[in-house]
Amino acid sequence: MNHSNSSPHLLAFSAAALLFASFAIAPISRADPIFGLDPHTNVITVTDTTPEGKAMAPASPEHPVYYVAEDLGFREFGAPVPGDPLPPHAQITAVIVKTLQKHGYLPADKQHMPTQFILFNWGTMYAPPSAGALDGGSKQVMHPPNPLLLKFMGGDKVDLMWDTPVDNPNISMGGSMVDARTLTQGLRSAIAQKIHDAAEGDLYVAALGGYDFQALRAGKSVKLWQTRIACPADGLALADTIPAMIVAAGPQIGRDTQLPVWKDASEGGDGQVNIGELRVVGTSEPAAHVIDGTKVDRKGAEDTP
Repeated sequence: MNHSNSSPHLLAFSAAALLFASFAIAPISRADPIFGLDPHTNVITVTDTTPEGKAMAPASPEHPVYYVAEDLGFREFGAPVPGDPLPPHAQITAVIVKTLQKHGYLPADKQHMPTQFILFNWGTMYAPPSAGALDGGSKQVMHPPNPLLLKFMGGDKVDLMWDTPVDNPNISMGGSMVDARTLTQGLRSAIAQKIHDAAEGDLYVAALGGYDFQALRAGKSVKLWQTRIACPADGLALADTIPAMIVAAGPQIGRDTQLPVWKDASEGGDGQVNIGELRVVGTSEPAAHVIDGTKVDRKGAEDTP
């Protein structure tokens, strides 16, 4: 879909940068055939909606939202670790498009102009090693859990951010004062404890963000919602997990979540996905409404979708 006659700007690129700026990503093989792990695809989904987004009716099959999208593909923001093969790019795009369609997001066409511009990305989020590991020791997770991982999984919605340098000046300044809230750690909700534990390891992640399309074309970035999806990566493979994560998170895409939603996608239901049925082969299922952001080199305003 070509909208090049609209007001030129570069806000789609800047919105993409803001959407995923907090990622710290590196792929790693986590299968463990020696110990015979039986991992579960535990999916954590959280959606934040802006006041502008709250003013709009959420997408549904009965009241669809028409969109164009940009696929930012896999992003590697940390040091790469080999051994976890990437799934074909077209497969993941097809899974996302099919999942959006199931939950009321439909491709814009000549009869239906877009009202939203959707950005999406996927990859792995790396839990940085401790200072001791940087000196040549084995990898150790940080303690307290990494605040970026906590925030990504909605730790702010379950009162976890107070125990991080982000929101606790005592920690950020290297202080040793004991916060009285440490006495209530044993009273955490089940979802809060799961997020706290997950933030001590590596994650597979995906993120989608919705923006007001007409505002974007007019030179304004009006964010409507952001959906973040995560899954603890231990014992899992990226190629199998990312599609299942996206399908399992489908009901929460673009819909504000008061609390993060935890789902075991390996138990069936929405987390089941047949890659063969969703695969884009050649040009048999052209996604003209999805811009391949991995191939876009925006050097001028005319490159904006």
